[in-house]
Amino acid sequence: MADRTRVVKRKGFGETMGFAGWAPEVVNGRVAQIAFVAGVGAEAVTGETLPAQFHDHVFSLAFVSTLVFLASFAPGFMAKSYTSEPSTKGAFGPFSPGKELVHGRLAMAGLAAAFYLEATTGHAFWVR
Repeated sequence: MADRTRVVKRKGFGETMGFAGWAPEVVNGRVAQIAFVAGVGAEAVTGETLPAQFHDHVFSLAFVSTLVFLASFAPGFMAKSYTSEPSTKGAFGPFSPGKELVHGRLAMAGLAAAFYLEATTGHAFWVR
């Protein structure tokens, strides 16, 4: 019997992290999704604006961003039938690489809009 294991060609660092690579937008989108949910949640509980949170908790933001960056590349080191690039895995139920990009873009736009609104008004947007 023939081995049906799919072999995927791995891309180099320049191709992955370059302007046309998959990693910059995917990783930034993942960080933005976590930052948006955590920031809005913290704002709802504490009333602290997003710009104030990011200013006061730089280490936490850098730590989580580093963890997301490393976790994004972990499958490439462990898996044999796919790489870290989301399109090599395909869809899993309602989750797909295309939807991940859309959600990441929405989170980035949401963060930018919330930062702008809160910086110009001076008060938290998500608090009643």
